Amino acid sequence: MKDALSRDKIERLLQFQKEDFHDLYQAARNESIIVFIGAGVSKLYGCLLWDEMAIKLVKELRANNILTYAEQDILLEETCTNPRKVISICYRKCNDSADNLRIYEKTIKDSVQIEDFSKSQNIYKKIFSIKATSHITTNIDNGLKEYASAMNEAGEKIKIYNCTLPNDQERIKQVNYNIFKDGTIIYLHGNIENIQGCILPVEKYLSHYNENNSFLNGLFSKIKTMNGIIIFLGYGLNEWDIIERI
Repeated sequence: MKDALSRDKIERLLQFQKEDFHDLYQAARNESIIVFIGAGVSKLYGCLLWDEMAIKLVKELRANNILTYAEQDILLEETCTNPRKVISICYRKCNDSADNLRIYEKTIKDSVQIEDFSKSQNIYKKIFSIKATSHITTNIDNGLKEYASAMNEAGEKIKIYNCTLPNDQERIKQVNYNIFKDGTIIYLHGNIENIQGCILPVEKYLSHYNENNSFLNGLFSKIKTMNGIIIFLGYGLNEWDIIERI
């Protein structure tokens, strides 16, 4: 094909030369890079992906007699194609009982436990070397938070915002959404420290991304006005609501 990249061209691109990535280099100079971190990054240090989390959840609910064998078989077949739907069904099966809800929440937390903190620290050290204005994530594990804590102890001040917490939403509104600076960490879907607020089930996802959510409208509008470059890391480009907003 006429427009196909040659081997030499590919090898050159992998060297990340300034002349091949002019816009990105300019964004770095202008301090207008935003890094968007997805589940593929967390997977590198032991957290489960969506389908793996759904499988673990289904098996745990069956082990606790919350699901029947038939329900387990049906849901396991769905995990490859629609894991969020499976997680949502599991949530509904547990939501009417405090004991069952604790099982659901514990399983979710276990799914995103960090196996090797030194590995996650090294990964985020490389990511933060990009010197982005902020780091946005839909992940709910504490890898980013742990890295920020280590950096704060070393003298760097990295602010963290959880977009599912009303107090953090107010903090962001009070500064007119001017939080995209100094490497800020933004948990878009919450994290496991407030598991009840995490955006996992479909109903919470739809509510969170409702067109009438003035907070998120303001947040995404601010990102658009920055005219920067967003670097997606470990992100499968299947969160269409987020992509369309950005």
